[in-house]
Amino acid sequence: MGIEITAIDVRIEKFSLPAMAGAAAFLQRTGPLNVPLLGLYGLPAIGGALAAYNMLVEMPGTVTMTDVNTMVQNVIDRLEFFRNFNKNRKMSRLNILDHGNAKQMEIGSDCIDEKNIGSFSKILSLLKGKFDPSGFVHLQNCEIGNNEKLLAAFARIVNVPVYAGTGYQNSVLRVNTGDYVRANPDGTINKNARRP
Repeated sequence: MGIEITAIDVRIEKFSLPAMAGAAAFLQRTGPLNVPLLGLYGLPAIGGALAAYNMLVEMPGTVTMTDVNTMVQNVIDRLEFFRNFNKNRKMSRLNILDHGNAKQMEIGSDCIDEKNIGSFSKILSLLKGKFDPSGFVHLQNCEIGNNEKLLAAFARIVNVPVYAGTGYQNSVLRVNTGDYVRANPDGTINKNARRP
């Protein structure tokens, strides 16, 4: 079983209404199971969506990021933390949640497009070899699935398939309103891919 890691740009998302709504939905979905967990964090069992969101960000498989460098470093650090318990485990899935459009995606304060992704390849390539054989990246940015050249370049750099949606990304429900696209490390593109 692989390790799933999610990188979130909390500089933006922490105070957004969707993030707070997501925290509230988390509380409603898991109901009574939250009482002991929230108690560990000293949080009230009812209300406190922002506090619950902060708790979600602190969950074991979630890391924060402010740019590409911190995303990669925090993902590798978290992976190594998990590997302390089982040295053979690798990442099965890396979710990257931030803003984007059909031309570029954000990873923290860095805006990446098909023209400048090469300048990020050295740091992003540190993720190569950190995935299990069926591992992949899921870019959860609005509309970035429309930029197939960028997706293919990202997949080549990290050497695993990269999934992204062509529509608007709902960061609370973790779904995209468009179709999903899969870019493979060999440069091939699968349109209308299944949601990862």
